[in-house]
Amino acid sequence: MGRPKINGICIECDKQAVSKGRCAYHYNKKRIEDDPSKANSGLRGHSLYITWFERKANNDLCEAWLNFETFIQDVSEKPKEDGKFFVFAKLRINDLFSSDNYQWLAKKLRDPNDTDTEHWAKKWQAQRVANPTLNRARNYQKKFGLSFEEAGAILKSYNYSCAICGNEETAIDGRTGLKKNLALDHCHATDKLREPLCWRCNATLGKVKDSVELLQKMIDYLNKHKENTNV
Repeated sequence: MGRPKINGICIECDKQAVSKGRCAYHYNKKRIEDDPSKANSGLRGHSLYITWFERKANNDLCEAWLNFETFIQDVSEKPKEDGKFFVFAKLRINDLFSSDNYQWLAKKLRDPNDTDTEHWAKKWQAQRVANPTLNRARNYQKKFGLSFEEAGAILKSYNYSCAICGNEETAIDGRTGLKKNLALDHCHATDKLREPLCWRCNATLGKVKDSVELLQKMIDYLNKHKENTNV
């Protein structure tokens, strides 16, 4: 087990405090400011030390990686590329960091001419394109307590087709240009999981707020005017 998480927020930023009231980054920065000779001394002078220290403090490392020397043997150096910075991220969000569950995820540096809204829009779009399953995995876990693999098994059991219309998803996500995934529908009153739905069917239920009475009135209306349609 890693060291227990310390309650509280860093006194210099909004991250979790891990030692002496500071997050890992500001703790090490203050340590070096107090004694510059420590900047390149021992394991703490290694370029990956802060990355390891933060994950270890959050109990997010596999058992083997609790040892820093094992960690730096397994992890590649942080990439460098103009116009981008890289963050240490998981491939499978619900598992601990390990030699087969990490990646250096590229993110675009902020354009100084961008507003906050423009910057975050570009950031989220780049993340969706680079790792389209990340937000889905988070949503599955948050809404339904399902892992990405468990949710995938449900979709597969429906042959990746909508439980209402029986069709595969065809809608395109305007933010990424990629085809949307079937939604795992749920009851908004109870939050209980229902079945996979395409964007059109899911949006229709949402617009009528799951009202059986309103849907029946729509059916009655269409039947009433059936002679005036091609249906």
